[in-house]
Amino acid sequence: YQASYYANQTLSGAPVTERCETAVNYDWGGGSPSGAGVGPDNFSVRWVATRPFATTGVYTFTALSDDGA
Repeated sequence: YQASYYANQTLSGAPVTERCETAVNYDWGGGSPSGAGVGPDNFSVRWVATRPFATTGVYTFTALSDDGA
């Protein structure tokens, strides 16, 4: 995944940092994304990836969040 981290909640402006990540599976708790250069609150992140799906059908994606998703 190409991850872009922003020092705001709206994904606006230039990202503070960008990096490649092998998965989207985090529990930052009260902390901030390690090494991303953003604080523990009022940040946002966008993950982008292209994945081929083996078959057509219904796929379910789940996100758990305390401040928005």
